[in-house]
Amino acid sequence: MKKLIFAIASVCLLLASGTPALAESYPKTTENGKEYYLYKVHKSEGFYSIGKRFKISREEIVRYNPETAEGIKLGQVLKIPVNNDNKSLTFQEAEDGYSQLPDYEIEDSGKTHRVKAKETLYGISNRYDVSVDDILALNPQAVKLEAGMVLRVPRKINRDRTETALESRRLQNEQEKAAVEFARQTEATVPDTTGVPDPQSPFLVDETDIAGVFTEAADEIGKHGLNSLRVAIMMPFSLDSLNRDNNMNHFVDFYRGCLIAADSLVNNGMDITIDAYDIGKTAMELSTVLANPDLKKSDIIIGPAYSSQIYYVADYAKTHGIRLVVPFTNNVKEINDNKYIFQILCPQKQLFDKVSDYYAGQWSGKTVMIVKPDTIGITYNKRDFTDLLIPKLQSRGIPVTYIPETGLPDCVDSLAAVIDTAGTSSAGIYARQPQKEIVLIIPTSNRPKLMELSEHLTRINNKGVTVFAFPEWDGYQLKELYVKPVQTFNSYKPDPINEETVNFFAIYNKKFGKPVKQTRPSFALIGYDIMMYFSEQWQQNGKGMEQGLEAETKTQLSFDFERQGNGGYINKGVFHDLFGMDGIIQSN
Repeated sequence: MKKLIFAIASVCLLLASGTPALAESYPKTTENGKEYYLYKVHKSEGFYSIGKRFKISREEIVRYNPETAEGIKLGQVLKIPVNNDNKSLTFQEAEDGYSQLPDYEIEDSGKTHRVKAKETLYGISNRYDVSVDDILALNPQAVKLEAGMVLRVPRKINRDRTETALESRRLQNEQEKAAVEFARQTEATVPDTTGVPDPQSPFLVDETDIAGVFTEAADEIGKHGLNSLRVAIMMPFSLDSLNRDNNMNHFVDFYRGCLIAADSLVNNGMDITIDAYDIGKTAMELSTVLANPDLKKSDIIIGPAYSSQIYYVADYAKTHGIRLVVPFTNNVKEINDNKYIFQILCPQKQLFDKVSDYYAGQWSGKTVMIVKPDTIGITYNKRDFTDLLIPKLQSRGIPVTYIPETGLPDCVDSLAAVIDTAGTSSAGIYARQPQKEIVLIIPTSNRPKLMELSEHLTRINNKGVTVFAFPEWDGYQLKELYVKPVQTFNSYKPDPINEETVNFFAIYNKKFGKPVKQTRPSFALIGYDIMMYFSEQWQQNGKGMEQGLEAETKTQLSFDFERQGNGGYINKGVFHDLFGMDGIIQSN
């Protein structure tokens, strides 16, 4: 049997920032005689940093940008009123239009702070020498600060940009290359051990593990056919980084999942070559990889992780006729005119039509109640979903009614029993039907609003109520939202407990000498699913695989691709789950 070859093309690049543009005024606009700056939100920015830059308050930002009441998003363009304090501001940004990252990263210090009466986020940030945005990154609930609230305290990790650090990275990179070459020559294998490293270690891999992660004994495979596949995995492993963040570890986990899938496929008769490329996070780091002649031999490229690099890889894939699988971002603009792209994550709004079809078919015989906001100026951000859903419900004769926030418990309980006017009992008293089944929809993902409404849910007595949730709710960990059964949808399976998954975790532990890092979703399982699915599709149809893409559910992902016009393909596979206080009740 042919063995696998896993080769890494390590890129030895110094981290460099973009060339700054000349200082110039921020772009402006005038509306109703009032002048505004137009400001694009950059990475790691929030209300505090933007307010400090423009010398305005959070309340003013929200007043002129009502959509920010539910949070600021990367890339969002804000209207900032020009005033006497900020009218002469200039900006200096990198070539790509994004400001540089802060000189530090943050992590959980392990300390906590109990909020005292009259304390502010600004005062707490000064006490611990961090920004308000740093605190909110670990404590999103602190947007509504209350006395007695316990906050996780962040701490700074300085980004080391000294010449000594760069030289150390270069030497480490040389050691990694040497380890790979040694593994090729000696046919080194991964040790079979159950040892578990110190969980506090900031590194997921060390020098002795490099060969185990990125190489396996191999003979070069020369043939090419349906049973022969060459895959390039392009991820920012950042093996030459002194400070490893969680994302770097996630990408290594993803890669390991791909390796386990490849092992399984080889055992079933496939010949697979995997080339792993450490592409960093910037276009400059990526350019050296794209110049590697071996990359043209790939049948499939998996990556990159960051949207800033997708344009370049997508153009390369299109030029050379290579299938490109984008695993982590749902914002792939190039997909509309590039037939070689397969986007794994679908934007939630593009799932609404499919999801509303599904639930309209499930809710026959029930009454749907949609909560509407009481606060003037507040618009729930999931109206797109209800606008699609309501006509589909009405066409099936399913009753739909709007109810106010404040009257939520009373409105729901008023349908607890319905008088049956068709007849009477022998005692001459009208009989009552069982409690009416109700689906309650709160069309928002705004956490403060959900915290407020969750208190109303606890006062509903009707036991026939199911709450419809949006995927973001799961991350808020508000137990009160789950006092009633909760129906929701997701692009990944929340708790994949089955024989294949259990077997995967056992193999991972044995192969890499440590248990898989548990995350939701599991990056290792995502890597496994993607590698299994596309390898199997290739095995069946080769270069024409997109002509016969099958809908299939794996351990963590469901695949159901839909072509975008004459462009690429977006995965619209989705899971539907019913949750209770103790976890999943039912999963489809």
